[in-house]
Amino acid sequence: MDSSTNKLSLVGPKWGRYFVGPIQFMVCYGAVIACTLLGGQCMKAIYLLSNPHGAIKLYEFVIIFGCFMLILAQFPSFHSLRHINLVSLVLCLAYSVCATAGSIYIGNSSKGPKKDYSINGDTESHIFGIFNAIAIIATTYGNGIIPEIQAR
Repeated sequence: MDSSTNKLSLVGPKWGRYFVGPIQFMVCYGAVIACTLLGGQCMKAIYLLSNPHGAIKLYEFVIIFGCFMLILAQFPSFHSLRHINLVSLVLCLAYSVCATAGSIYIGNSSKGPKKDYSINGDTESHIFGIFNAIAIIATTYGNGIIPEIQAR
């Protein structure tokens, strides 16, 4: 078999759709659900900061954010979202600068909380924390497949 015909996946073009396809679908589906829930939680947190006794429930924020994602999904390509991506990049960089500067300031001042670097919890919570960290890293850095899927 020629190596140029086997570029779809390691298991070949016939079996690739049965092994790789469902895994990619599950990862993308899980990422969409996780992003929608996280977006709803963030919206609720911002809402509670501005209105501490607010009556809007979490599921309502999840629905609002889901509708927003549904609108964004109607754009034909990622290139159409370049302005939103630019705003997102600027906000992420600003957040990183503010968090770093605030951490350095509090770490060097006497006003900061007492420093305690011990790890709390039992072995079970440590193991779940490790798996949670691995899942966060995998979903954060593993979604480079989306431009590849769109390019096909």
